[in-house]
Amino acid sequence: MAFTIHQSGIDAAINAQASGFSGETLSKVKLYNGSSLVKELTLQGVSVIEPSRIYTVATDATVNESYDVTKMEFYVSSGALFATAQSDDGSVLQSKGPDSVFSLAEQLNLSAAPGSIMPSGDITLTNPPATEKFLGIGQIATDAKVDEGEDDFDWVTSKKLQRRLSLFAKDATELLKGFLRIGTQDEVNAGEINDVAVTPKTLAGWLLSKVCVWANHSNSPQISSITIAGIFRIYFGKGANNGNNNVLFPAAFSSIHYVNAIDDQSGSHISITTITASTSAMKVHGGVVGSFWWVAMGRV
Repeated sequence: MAFTIHQSGIDAAINAQASGFSGETLSKVKLYNGSSLVKELTLQGVSVIEPSRIYTVATDATVNESYDVTKMEFYVSSGALFATAQSDDGSVLQSKGPDSVFSLAEQLNLSAAPGSIMPSGDITLTNPPATEKFLGIGQIATDAKVDEGEDDFDWVTSKKLQRRLSLFAKDATELLKGFLRIGTQDEVNAGEINDVAVTPKTLAGWLLSKVCVWANHSNSPQISSITIAGIFRIYFGKGANNGNNNVLFPAAFSSIHYVNAIDDQSGSHISITTITASTSAMKVHGGVVGSFWWVAMGRV
């Protein structure tokens, strides 16, 4: 399809290349089938994209009316013929069915000399290109163009977007960058899997679990323990005067380094000479009337 810009239209426009129309506007379009006039439409949404290009829109929603269009003539408000659009071979540019809406969207190029044939390139009556300002149609981008990321005209479908994003949405390995799930505290403490992330919080929890392990072993008598770095353990608790004042450790020390006890009733300190201990138990001798607090330390 080609445009012929007529001298009469140029004469009606003032300095079109510099400032667009001055005092004149495009107002209507006449539609022809061959030499027969089939419809005259009022142009809507006429916009000056830039001084040398004008965007025009027209529609016809008449019911039970059909026609073919082989030529279009654009007129300014004064009635002067501005431009003609038609195929080089006179073929049909666009058709309207009885229940369809005729839609015209066209860019008029003013940059050439009056009377010359103006090629429209990819811009046709039935194929107005979509831009960031105007509605239109576009071509779906190929996977290669999506990967290049340089084309700003072709469209990206949801399928192609999903394929592109999937290239980055991969699980991380020791060799490849990717995504990792944050590990739970139990998973970090167990140290058995290699596909979750460790955060400062779970790392601190793991260090605490390895450096200082708290355990309650018994409530009668009360015995608790703290194991430090897996090599040193502290047993402590509350014992009762059971006739022999024995305390059995939940697990024996490899070597015992310190034991002590204090009377829970009087609060008086029991001399260490009144306490005997082995790697598996300790015994408080004398001076204990009721319950007592005790502590024992040694290597695991």
